[in-house]
Amino acid sequence: MTPSGKKSKNGVGVILCDCAGTLRKRLDFQALAKAAAAQDGVAAVQVVAHLCDAKKCLQAVKAVVAKKSNRLVVAACEREIFDPALNAALKRVRIQDGLTTTLNIREQCAWVHTNRAAATRKAKALINAAVERAGLLEKIASKRERMNRDVLILGGGMAAMQTALNLAKLGHKVTLASREPDLGCNAARFAEFFGYLDEDSSAATQALQQVVTATMEAVRQDAAITFIGNAALRSLSGDVGRFVVTLMTGEQVRNVTAGAVVLACGEFESFPFPESLADLSRRSGFAQGEAGMGAVMDLAGLAQRLRTDQRMPRSVAIFLDLAAEQGRAINALALAAAERLARGRQCRVLLYVRNIRVAAWGLEDLYRRAREAGVMIMRYTKEPKISIADNRVLIEYQDIQAGAVLSESVESVIMADARLCPGDGLSAPVNLIRRGPGGSAQADNVWLTATQANRPGLFVVGVARGNSEFREALNDAGAAAAAIQALLASGHVTVSQDAPTVDPDRCVLCLTCLRACPHGAIRVDAANKTTVVSALACQRCGLCATLCPAVAIQMPRFTDDQMLADIGTEPDVTVFACEHSAWPAATLAGVSRTEYSSAVRLIRVPCLGKVDARQVLKALERGAKNVTLLGCHRENCRYLVGADHGAKRVERLRAMLTKAGIDGARLKIGHLTEFESGRFLQFVKE
Repeated sequence: MTPSGKKSKNGVGVILCDCAGTLRKRLDFQALAKAAAAQDGVAAVQVVAHLCDAKKCLQAVKAVVAKKSNRLVVAACEREIFDPALNAALKRVRIQDGLTTTLNIREQCAWVHTNRAAATRKAKALINAAVERAGLLEKIASKRERMNRDVLILGGGMAAMQTALNLAKLGHKVTLASREPDLGCNAARFAEFFGYLDEDSSAATQALQQVVTATMEAVRQDAAITFIGNAALRSLSGDVGRFVVTLMTGEQVRNVTAGAVVLACGEFESFPFPESLADLSRRSGFAQGEAGMGAVMDLAGLAQRLRTDQRMPRSVAIFLDLAAEQGRAINALALAAAERLARGRQCRVLLYVRNIRVAAWGLEDLYRRAREAGVMIMRYTKEPKISIADNRVLIEYQDIQAGAVLSESVESVIMADARLCPGDGLSAPVNLIRRGPGGSAQADNVWLTATQANRPGLFVVGVARGNSEFREALNDAGAAAAAIQALLASGHVTVSQDAPTVDPDRCVLCLTCLRACPHGAIRVDAANKTTVVSALACQRCGLCATLCPAVAIQMPRFTDDQMLADIGTEPDVTVFACEHSAWPAATLAGVSRTEYSSAVRLIRVPCLGKVDARQVLKALERGAKNVTLLGCHRENCRYLVGADHGAKRVERLRAMLTKAGIDGARLKIGHLTEFESGRFLQFVKE
């Protein structure tokens, strides 16, 4: 948008591609060129046959630029096809980024509408709207930023140490900061329960201890790795390539700068005992903090007892899934504990589960060995009844296989339910990190890679990700190191300055944008009494611009005026299509050449979170029969929360329209993935 919000007086060049003449059967290119030339502000119109050909693309661009065009409208196929040729041509003629708009007249017109007149009419409308938008475009600069190649890892466990070693081999200086005085890990704490790593459980325990010891020694010997013990995280600020982390070691304050930060501070945390077990523990004189001293214990208490070779009871019941469904990591520990007790201590072991999970290499073999050792696995649905009689623990449960209530008595109960979670090490940067299930440091979203947090430059490995099994943690270490190397290897990054901008004269510091940003990309500029969007951290979803009550935020490429221009003057059925889901699904539908109504007009948006009430109401005001928002599934939005915000906005607008006497059913919303072309067709055919 121009600073004044008015159209630029500079000329617009329009380039039409007929795809080697194949589109002329469905589109009247002579009529399209004539209509485009008649548009106010259009300086030149050029029709080409092969826009994807670098030489012919350059010729077309030069032809329109020669007629004093300094911004372009390109009507062709999907931009990804001709993008390399067009970008090279734009660079040659020095048309800057941000001054070109493209539209798809092949997959959205010629290939999906058999009526030539209707397809041409729709293409004209799209070109007219694109020319209107082009007059509102502003150049977008790029800035080269230096990147610090050093890495800070929060944690001192196995995942943290292996990540540090991998990064050191790649030439990065690494700082390991742990709240513990020395290196160590949960794996060493529960070494007795990693029998699934080898066919011989005892050999697996010894091998694990050797691996942990060797890794700790390698970290201590590596000159590129600095370890800081007894560290507490006080603050984490900055962006990818320039994070500033403040650590407290006793009373000393240490500032560490890093290009990337890895969160690897995980804990094993037992769930509180259910009331039945809590009452049992109180009556038997058991204190939860005194590991294993009584009739009830947790896995930590059992590990300590085995390690110190204390006497074990002759019969034990191990409970899984009482407090919450357990993942395969805790299932593996419980199975290994059961086998260890049955085989090594000749205990009678009953393992009570809702579901046993063995979906990892070695777990099925461990399950078999546990059964061979005599472990009885009992499946239940309702929580078993637990009581005490004659100094024994009585258990009554509804057995799924038997279809009857069965009872057993044992000397001791082990509550295996536990949570593998990030721990206290993440308390400081909570404003930068979007949490996932169970408090994990990674949002539960398919768009995030295995070790990626919601903010660029922050990575999550091991237990900090959640219920992570030992080998998964080691895989995380390799994946995170590779991702960090790709990010920081060059020592610099070129950043497009198309992040949302805040007008300080309009901003009232309500902090709506700061609270809403799913990527932690907004901070307060106290000196200027405004908020500021980080171009490095911002993912360009546009949610902040939509939610700002003062209309103080505009997003380059998708300003309010540009999006209103996209609607056109005579909309029929307006579809706001997310560019990460609905838009590619529409392109795929075009490739399949499945016909739908030519009344459907797609408007490309970065996210449903960028579509606000003004744009929806303007489309209805201009004559749209229906307005539909199509985007990602709510639980798997490309920008984490945008689809959910869009859905809630539609609900509110429907209620508002109904109160105003307008049929709220004219406003629709749908969710799909980029591959669901059939679902897209279903939505637009409704």
